[in-house]
Amino acid sequence: MEIFSWLIPSIVTIIGFVVTYFVTQRNFKNEVKKSKTSIAIEKLQKAAHVLIAENHKITKSTDKKNLDFVFVFEDLILYGSKDLVKIAIDYQTHDYNKNDIIFFNALLCSQLKYESIGEYLDPVAFLKHTTKDYKVHFTDEQVKYKINKIVNERGYNKHLKCK
Repeated sequence: MEIFSWLIPSIVTIIGFVVTYFVTQRNFKNEVKKSKTSIAIEKLQKAAHVLIAENHKITKSTDKKNLDFVFVFEDLILYGSKDLVKIAIDYQTHDYNKNDIIFFNALLCSQLKYESIGEYLDPVAFLKHTTKDYKVHFTDEQVKYKINKIVNERGYNKHLKCK
């Protein structure tokens, strides 16, 4: 009987140590994952602001892209999802006219919003809000047609389609 007086507390202590070890290890992994996600969200949000500024520049003039704009694409490729990277690479590797670039910016920002906060952003609403003299340059039907065409041709997520 005397053996149980020291054996049971020892077993409980060992089990407590093992459980604490695994719980701490899991919590540490979760914190690292949260930290990585937080960094990615911060970078993606910064990228969205530069893309918006680029839309304003494009509708006013054809100035060269600034260095910040180049860094945005590095952040998109480094921190974005496969869907975002696909759009960013298509944007950079294909020769588009000025209006196509605006449509790709809308698609990029729509995907950025989805990845940042889980909500969908209508690309048409984005263009209306960020493009100077939207109604002078575009019609809603023209924008919807062009964005849907890009989404279908490139195989992007269906949530990017305009309704």
